[in-house]
Amino acid sequence: MPSVGLGVKEIRVRVGGAFRILYVAKFTEAVYVLHAFQKKDQKAPKAELDMARTRFRELIRERKLR
Repeated sequence: MPSVGLGVKEIRVRVGGAFRILYVAKFTEAVYVLHAFQKKDQKAPKAELDMARTRFRELIRERKLR
């Protein structure tokens, strides 16, 4: 999902509703789940994507400090 960050992927689950899980799996040590939410409209809410984008930036910044 390039709108959130480079390498961010999305899992779509449809069980009793539509759910999305945004994650990053490009690092060797872990798969980082950035955000998960229930999708109630056709388009993903901006606030949900902003949350994932913020967490992705924090993850990248934290990895640089190591």
